[in-house]
Amino acid sequence: MQAAFPDLSLVDAAPKGELPSYSSYRALLQYGSQSIYEKFKAGAPASTLIAMRSQLVDATIIHIWQRLVDQYLHPHIALIAVGGYGRRELLPHSDIDLLILVDQNDNTEINETISKLVTFLWDIGLQVGHSVRTIPECVTEAIADVTVITNIMESRQLAGSPSLYENMLDATASEKIWAPQAFFSAKIDEQKKRYAKFNNSAYRLEPNIKESPGGLRDIQTIAWIVKRYFGALDLRELVEHDFITAEEFSTLTKGQEHLWKIRYVLHHLTGREEDRLLFNLQRDIADTLGFTGGGNEAVEQFMQSYYRTIMEIERLNEMLIQLFQEALLFQQTPEKIVEFIPHFRTRNNYIEAAHDETFNEYPPALIKIFLVIAKNPEIEGVRAHTIRLIRESLPLIDDHFRNDVRVTTMFMELLRQPHGLTHQLRRMNRYGVLAAYLPAFQNIVGRMQYDLFHVYTVDEHILMVLSHMRRFAVDAYKQELPLCSHIMAYIPRKDILYLACIFHDIAKGRKGDHSTLGAEDVKTFGKQHGLSSDDTHLISWLVKNHLLMSLTAQSKDISDPAVINQFALTVGSIKYLQHLYLLTCADIQGTNPTLWTSWKDNLLRELYLKTLNVLKRGLSNPVDKLEIIEHSKAVAMDMLEACSVSRQSVKHIWQNFGDDYFLRYQPDEICWQTQAVLKHHQLEIPLVVLRKETTRGCTEIFVYTKDSNSLFVATTTVIDNMGLNIVNARIITSQSGHTLDTFLVINEDGQPITEPFKLDEIRESLQKALENLGTLPVPMKRNTIRQLKSFENQIKVSADNTTKPGLTALSVSALDQPGLLSHLARCLADENLRVHDALINTLGERVEDIFFVTDEKRQPITSSAQLQRIQEHIQRKLESIQS
Repeated sequence: MQAAFPDLSLVDAAPKGELPSYSSYRALLQYGSQSIYEKFKAGAPASTLIAMRSQLVDATIIHIWQRLVDQYLHPHIALIAVGGYGRRELLPHSDIDLLILVDQNDNTEINETISKLVTFLWDIGLQVGHSVRTIPECVTEAIADVTVITNIMESRQLAGSPSLYENMLDATASEKIWAPQAFFSAKIDEQKKRYAKFNNSAYRLEPNIKESPGGLRDIQTIAWIVKRYFGALDLRELVEHDFITAEEFSTLTKGQEHLWKIRYVLHHLTGREEDRLLFNLQRDIADTLGFTGGGNEAVEQFMQSYYRTIMEIERLNEMLIQLFQEALLFQQTPEKIVEFIPHFRTRNNYIEAAHDETFNEYPPALIKIFLVIAKNPEIEGVRAHTIRLIRESLPLIDDHFRNDVRVTTMFMELLRQPHGLTHQLRRMNRYGVLAAYLPAFQNIVGRMQYDLFHVYTVDEHILMVLSHMRRFAVDAYKQELPLCSHIMAYIPRKDILYLACIFHDIAKGRKGDHSTLGAEDVKTFGKQHGLSSDDTHLISWLVKNHLLMSLTAQSKDISDPAVINQFALTVGSIKYLQHLYLLTCADIQGTNPTLWTSWKDNLLRELYLKTLNVLKRGLSNPVDKLEIIEHSKAVAMDMLEACSVSRQSVKHIWQNFGDDYFLRYQPDEICWQTQAVLKHHQLEIPLVVLRKETTRGCTEIFVYTKDSNSLFVATTTVIDNMGLNIVNARIITSQSGHTLDTFLVINEDGQPITEPFKLDEIRESLQKALENLGTLPVPMKRNTIRQLKSFENQIKVSADNTTKPGLTALSVSALDQPGLLSHLARCLADENLRVHDALINTLGERVEDIFFVTDEKRQPITSSAQLQRIQEHIQRKLESIQS
């Protein structure tokens, strides 16, 4: 015989009128929770687990109530479960929401009893949220707040007076307050605001399984409307009332079951109420739910299953909300039907198929409908029945369909629309049409890359990139990135850029290089859609090289004319450069909201303008170093003379700076630094000056002092300890033995430091450290952020003597850690290496830093044994930081 659940025999016996011990109830709850977990491990559905949890809590609370609340008080008080507890949807650490209904709120004995009850429930470990109200107070609160009436609607009585509870339900019935129409409108407004909190996207790195679009709250919203409208207790009644099909109901309930199970595991792993799919938990959840595969395969499969589930729920929510709108808001309004185009008509501004056989009789209508909406912005959406017809007609999208010239012509016409393209491609993705029409797209729907660099699923990223590209063409946004908007205005075929957006990551997740594979996909698409060979080549080239500009800007010294000339040679023409620049900017913006900074904006702009200059001159007439040096000197001298600075004094100090200085600095920097050095008369004291914002989009720190191997260590440690990020470091030693060091820094938000007190603090801290190089500052100990703990620290250190003449390039790739740069600086100092330049690049969870160094005699490191020793030293140091 199966034991009763929960087993109340675990609760100690106690004299009448007294409660058993806290430990007895804690044991009951602990034993019950363990029993539920055993059910989970045995494969029980999540709906069983949450029902059992509700049953356990019910039994516990009622048991306490019966021993605490005197019988004669029962007619005057009722204990009501509300919220998720009212729905019997309790997870291991869900709040227990209670409404304590009283017939009067000034009864001292009742108030004392309630206080004892709530205190006892907290003491045994239940997270209780409660309110005490009379029926009139319930009505008043419900009228004022839709969430209150929602709680009352899904309530159930646990104990106390049945008549008191029934009277409350009667007083708050839809005939008296919150008629279905008003309730529906309020809930839709609530959902819109909830979506807006997540920027209308759930396809992010750490989605909220409950509140994000497509999450459990979407299903609950449907259930609330159904209950208010039909008085229904079960979503199954949607099928009976012909709102959804049995198959759609099955999809909805399977999606809910999947999300419940994930949420159950979340609660179990964290030991608290947690609704965010935290990055550092995703791998553990995947393992717990039985996903398998090497590397990141299991966790990426799990996340893809999650994202595809919420896409289905989001689609069903959209369809049902529209059906409710028709039933609740439009039922008293004469229908406005407009027959305006073959195959379609609008009904109350929503487009619908002319009849049920529209797509079977004319399959190209599966693409035409999105083109029609884009051309007619007054259309508010697609009618629910037509969404269903589209979903049912997806099998019609086969190779014959994809090669139909009517279809390919309409798809290209959609890409050329001035408005609505992004919205319609999102709609096509949500309905499954985009993945059916572009088979390569199917693999990336809901695909997440398990890293901190890409915060969106691949399909969402592609649509985000396209959205940013579209913004470049809209006048209202031209102040965001003026150069991009200016270039975009002169691009005659913007659809080429949109196709590059769609295809640039379409091959992610396939074996092989995704850029190369995507470029091949473009060639197939070009043939199907009648693109010219020139257009196809341009799109294919952009897809294959979409990372080229970003990598060049961030990992090479773009002050070096040789780097610019080589990049220009690879790009080949101004047309290709313009397209690549726009794609690069949109790609970075659409990868991660925090990735685009003023520094990257200016870095890419500098590379673009320098390359543009080379291409205008002609590839056969490249810019050489001497020309750049003379130009920088001339412009800087003009700026200095405009500031009344003596030409003779300038020439005097410039003779010590060396040609490399004028090659690597821009004229405005040379002017500013020259003035600072001329004003600095106490040469034995380090000069530290700051510019809060420069043309490079960063705060610039300039250090002029006697050269020392400890300078780089001291400076990087101080800057790092202040929570600033160094994005570039240029270290030049003058012929007089003084350093001309520049550090470009940004704050944790990727912006220049603008607060005067912070600038003073930086300057004073650096001044103090540089005056006491005998005692180097100690790196501050800071906690590693939780997401980084999910990664193994795969450290790669390499050396190259061919990147820059006379310098050894040390490349370090490792997991980002607090204080990493200062630790690396100490390693280099320990090896008696001089740092001449540093390119600092953080890509999500990893850093890709390059240090250009020499030995103490300013010679590159050519000894293989010495290079190996340096690499091993850095490797050991980074491993020790990780441990």
